[in-house]
Amino acid sequence: MNDATTLTLEAGTDVSAYAEDILLNGSQTSLEIKPMLTTRSAAEWVTVSIDKLHTQSGTIRFMSDTTFDKYAQLHIGNLSGNSTIIFNTLFNEGKGNFVTVDNGSGQHGVIVRDSGQDITAPGSQTLNLINDRSQGANFFLTSDSVNNITAIDGGTYMYSLKKSENKDGMNGNVWYLTTDLQLPEVPPIVIPEKPIPNPDVSTTPSTDAVLSLASSTQFIFDGELQSLRFRQGSLNMNKGQNSGVWGRYLTNNTRIRANNNTAYRLQQDGIELGADTVLTTSGGRLITGGFVSYSDNMIKHARGGASNTDSYSIGAYATYFDDSGVYVDSVLKLNRFNHALNARMTNGHSVQADYHQNAIGVALEMGYHYAWGPQWFAEPYLLTSFFSADTKDVKLNNGMKADIDNNRSLKNEVGTTLGYRISVNSDVIIQPYSRLAIEREFIKSNNVTINDVNDFNNNVSGNVGKYGLGTNIQVNSDTHVFAEINYRKGQYVESPIIGNIGFRVNF
Repeated sequence: MNDATTLTLEAGTDVSAYAEDILLNGSQTSLEIKPMLTTRSAAEWVTVSIDKLHTQSGTIRFMSDTTFDKYAQLHIGNLSGNSTIIFNTLFNEGKGNFVTVDNGSGQHGVIVRDSGQDITAPGSQTLNLINDRSQGANFFLTSDSVNNITAIDGGTYMYSLKKSENKDGMNGNVWYLTTDLQLPEVPPIVIPEKPIPNPDVSTTPSTDAVLSLASSTQFIFDGELQSLRFRQGSLNMNKGQNSGVWGRYLTNNTRIRANNNTAYRLQQDGIELGADTVLTTSGGRLITGGFVSYSDNMIKHARGGASNTDSYSIGAYATYFDDSGVYVDSVLKLNRFNHALNARMTNGHSVQADYHQNAIGVALEMGYHYAWGPQWFAEPYLLTSFFSADTKDVKLNNGMKADIDNNRSLKNEVGTTLGYRISVNSDVIIQPYSRLAIEREFIKSNNVTINDVNDFNNNVSGNVGKYGLGTNIQVNSDTHVFAEINYRKGQYVESPIIGNIGFRVNF
């Protein structure tokens, strides 16, 4: 067969198909192996036999039978040349097509469609594809969009094509799909329903994308809610006498690599607007107000694809400045996250899912403003924050399912700012400052379950160092602008840039 020619061989459980000699000449030629749609027998397999098959870049394609759940076997007496064989598999039931070769030679690509569903027991179950009795042919994984891949997506984990001699009672080379998971020999005791994932086994890009989006919410919240001076500049100097409005633009570039080796980069850009009133007490000033914010968050996956999260929030705050220099700031914040997961499977195809989460966060900060002389000041502080996003069941368009538990964060941040006051004239005052802080994430367990079987823990706990520079500028008694930029780094997190620039106008 030449040019764009297709030959279809159709067989049933009671009627086999046979061809004596077939030549596929050219990349546009193909041979389709197809179960009869009228086959109602309980048998799962139908058989097609070919005495001699020679290919020059041709394609052998197994067609699916979704009506009666049948899979075709192909028996080839003599196979030569180079071809691409496209298999149909049902991973979670261990079903698929099978090829038997009596005498084989040449190089042959194998395409198995990526799937979000799991092989039932990763590492303990393999899926046989080809039995080359002569051991003369070579087979390798490929795809219709990426050449010569080394593994395919089989749900939670990656599966590679391996070769074994005389496997499962078959003579010659048996080519099969399997993970690299090697299970240790253990006494015959009860096996847990949800085995702990082996870190030596490579997860699929779909798994990594789910884990990344699950952990991203706490970093989105963190980027929106930093310390008081970061969010509103020198509020004690800026607050005015009665009331004020303020706004700020925020940006956050953070790289995250969790303990399960999932990695992604968060690029956050947003705005926040607020208003408050000032109440004078016998010993200080109390500021109460509210705010709304929006941030656009791109999650760029290390293994391909970019997801997006729209974050909407509303909140309230109360800040008290005592005349002694002590201050207390408290914040309550509600978030709505609209997620659009978009990752790239190993074969180059995209996988997607849309879902939303609601979340709540609180923060409490205490500090002390210490001034020596008319210019220098220091402001040590302690900030504690808590965040929790609700649970969510997510289904991807490749069949993968994910159960995301509450994503929680509990942080303490201890730090200080050191600044200098510059009076340009009677109205304009500039306060440049530097920041040094250390923050610690305490929560070590944020669970995600993939396909009802595999549990993963998004753990980003530990210490993070933070270093920053900022300034607060009083333009006049009622108008102020402020800006700050920080760098932070820890075991799992690095933020080259966390910054914002804002304004406040008093009335």
